[in-house]
Parts: sequence; structure tokens; C-alpha cells
Amino acid sequence: LKGNWNVIKNRMNEILSYTKEEFKELSFVEFTYKDDVEIDLAYKKQMDEGEISYFHFEKRFIHKNQSLVWVHLSVSTVKDSNGNVQYYVAQVVDISERKRMEEENRLLIEENNRNKAQQLIEAKNWYRLLADNTIDLVCLHNLDSSFKYVSPSIKNLLGYTPEDLIGKYPADLVHPEDLAKFKNQIGKIIKENKRISEQVRLLNSYGEYQWFETNATLVYENNVPVSYQSSTRDITQRKKAEKIIEDTLI
Repeated sequence: LKGNWNVIKNRMNEILSYTKEEFKELSFVEFTYKDDVEIDLAYKKQMDEGEISYFHFEKRFIHKNQSLVWVHLSVSTVKDSNGNVQYYVAQVVDISERKRMEEENRLLIEENNRNKAQQLIEAKNWYRLLADNTIDLVCLHNLDSSFKYVSPSIKNLLGYTPEDLIGKYPADLVHPEDLAKFKNQIGKIIKENKRISEQVRLLNSYGEYQWFETNATLVYENNVPVSYQSSTRDITQRKKAEKIIEDTLI
């Protein structure tokens, strides 16, 4: 409850390079980036006071070599029979590569807004190079949400080829139970110019649904929205782990 990590999986050592002994000596505050500490502590306070039993957000940890590592942190409480919090269970997913891609995309959009034609062409080529070689699914959509570009990673993630989806709509792949919230979020991109993040189940080519987390934002040319870009990551294993934790706490 003081914030020290007592039991650590080997993957955590790989992400931040601290030894298990060092983790036990350090509070999470000590290896959390200063700009994220306040958010982390606010969530912890809510958990300590029983207002919430679970939270998740994206934050930065400080690697042992002092570099920053972006992670998706999920934390749940474990309580005794009297309802008192005994300890926390935390799941950490390294999202540094996704954040790097998002930063690249942000730079590309700025290039568009500055209307530097030659630089824009070069940036688009660089974007395509990154998209073609990322393990995440990167797509470019028309304003009606239909697929304009689909990265080759779609084959490994869902079993389709990019050509299978060009001109079709992402809503066609969304699980019926997730469709309403998905359409609502897509509407926010176009109508409200909002960056969105949503977790939905998508249908693969084998007729099965997998969990994905999608982030999307508008793309401008000459200060006019012309499309939107989405970055999607498979979180099926993470959802299974969260379900195990949830079932354990019941």
C-alpha cells in the first residue's frame, strides 16, 4: 500500500531494467515521470478511500538509464473479507512504439497545416514507410470513415489483405455490442474535431472477434479536414488478463 512493488514479473525487468530487489526498495513515485505523478497519486487516493477499485491510464516511467518509457498502466485493488484494501495488482504494457508513431503522425499533420508542398510529399512517404512496417494497424480513412489506406499489418492482425478493406467501412467489422459506441466516437472526430480512443471487438477473417484499442484523429490539408488517421493495437491478451483479475476479485 505504500507503493513499493513486492512481486514483479520478468517482463517488468525487461521494460525498465531495474532488478526485482530494486523494485522492492523503490516506490512507484520514484520511477514515475514528474508530470504523471499527480495523476497517479490522485487515482491511488481514490482507491485508498474506496471510491474506485480499478483504474487505467497512459503514463511515463523512468528507465534505469534515465530515459522515458511510455506504458499503459492498469491497477486493481485486492481486499480482505472486511473490504479493506490489502494490496494492488498492476499490469504494465509497453506502448513506447505506439507513442513514437503518434508523435510521427502529429509531426506529419503539422507539416500539412504549414502547407509546405514538397515537405508534405516527403512526410507522406515517410508516414507510408512507417505504416507499412509497424506491427500495429495504421489506416487512413475518408471522411465518411471508409478505408483509404490500410497497412499490411492487417494480414497478421485480422487475416485480411489491405485490398480486402479499401473502400469498405470499419463499422462492418465491429461487434454488434460495440457498434453504437464506436459510431458515436467516429462522429466526434468529424463533427467535433476530437481525438478519440476506443476499445472495440473486430471480426477477423476466420469469423472470430478480437479486442482492439483504436486511436484516431483528423488529417488536414490547407487547414481543411480531408481524412482521418487511425492507429489500432491488438489488446486481446490484455483484456483476457483484466478478466482474470476481475474474476479473481469477485
